[in-house]
Amino acid sequence: MNAKRPLWIVCLLLALSALALWGSSRLSWGTDFRSQSPVFDIDAYERVPVVGADMLPALVPLALFSLAAIAAAVALGGWVRLAVGGLVALLGLVPLILPLGDDPLLWGRALAVTGGALMVAAGTLLVVRGRGMPRLGSKYRTPKAANESTASEPDLWRALSEGDDPTARES
Repeated sequence: MNAKRPLWIVCLLLALSALALWGSSRLSWGTDFRSQSPVFDIDAYERVPVVGADMLPALVPLALFSLAAIAAAVALGGWVRLAVGGLVALLGLVPLILPLGDDPLLWGRALAVTGGALMVAAGTLLVVRGRGMPRLGSKYRTPKAANESTASEPDLWRALSEGDDPTARES
């Protein structure tokens, strides 16, 4: 399998997760009785929709974290990428452990659970396959850095002994 494919899958899962979590924060999760009157009056109470951001204030920050995790997954490598993957998977559990309640308006909650499941999947993929994924800038190196990494010190001395100046080579 192409090493780039899991990275694109992780980015897509995280983007969809951010979209689902943000959308869930805007959808109605149920209704509540609220009064506009400062004095208790039973007739002043009306049924108003309660959006996901009111029920679970962490939805928008989780959506923003999913977007930031895309940048981290692309830019970072090694154990730091694995740590980010673990954190993404762990934070993805937050919407999954929500109580569903008795209110029949489940679309907002279902979208939050979907966003959390996508985060868990992306984080798990980062942990399992993260070391083999490419990272930002790994194939773009200056010619000097490429020469330094491929040429060892004895090779440079040998080239100098033969009259060749390795620093004057063009790549």
